[in-house]
Amino acid sequence: MPDHIKQKKAIQGVCDMYNKLDVKFLNGHTNRNLVYESQWVLTPIVGQRKTQNYLRKKFETLAKNNIKLDARILETNGIYPNQIMVIQGKVVTGIIFQMENNRISRIDIVDPSFLIEMSTD
Repeated sequence: MPDHIKQKKAIQGVCDMYNKLDVKFLNGHTNRNLVYESQWVLTPIVGQRKTQNYLRKKFETLAKNNIKLDARILETNGIYPNQIMVIQGKVVTGIIFQMENNRISRIDIVDPSFLIEMSTD
């Protein structure tokens, strides 16, 4: 399978993961040394299992409170093709991720204005 198709499947997989509140996607699609960083978390989370545990707890809290997310691939002019917007009510968050050896190696949670800036440069 060509790399661009694997990349597109990874983007869709991350969207589905957030929409379903289910971290199973990370199992076969991320590097062991996955880095998860957020502007709202003080220190980066390093490691596939640690990231899964963090997101699992976060998703469980959302599900328990009946909160649904709407994750969508952000269409850009190709500068950062790995961009997703996650909408939670009136709150919008951006996700940028990097691929290495056809696996996700880094996930960054960012303010959505960063995505807009990067997509219009």
